[in-house]
Amino acid sequence: MGVLMDTIGSFAHHGVKRFIMVNYHGGNEQTFQLAIQKARSKYKVMIAAPSGPKNTELAKEIQDRMARYLEVHSGPRETSFALHYFPELCEMWRAEDWENGLVLSKELQEFMDPDREDYELVSQIFYASFGPMTEDITRNGQYASSDPRKGNAEEGAAMMKEAVDFMVDFIELWKSLPLPPAYRD
Repeated sequence: MGVLMDTIGSFAHHGVKRFIMVNYHGGNEQTFQLAIQKARSKYKVMIAAPSGPKNTELAKEIQDRMARYLEVHSGPRETSFALHYFPELCEMWRAEDWENGLVLSKELQEFMDPDREDYELVSQIFYASFGPMTEDITRNGQYASSDPRKGNAEEGAAMMKEAVDFMVDFIELWKSLPLPPAYRD
């Protein structure tokens, strides 16, 4: 958090009033949001942490997979990004004998169904209930019950294009608005 605060503070000192922060690691989310809240107040700057898109067909498919298969780490989504950006580092032969490594209880795994009528409720219980350490969740380090071999570079490219297009639209719209009085010197 200190690095974020120092960086924002330095730019704010030099007159920057609008910041966009991009977080691609869910484990950093609480710290990220706390830094945003503190920096907005301390430095009187506007900070956005856009996330999206969520309404495209691909985004909906990814969100469904993330909910249904706990597709957080090393599932098809992350594998697709890796195959798109640095395929030479992807040793896909290591996944030839892939097996689901989740060690979650059957009861918790039943909560990983976004088609459930009570999904809003059970998904929150799910995240409150699984263990705090990696070994409490997975025996092989993969936070996903989905097969990473289903990842592909084309999906990685499509996801990134949608994310970049969304970010460009966000920036264009945001910069068209005048600076609110609370942020003026």
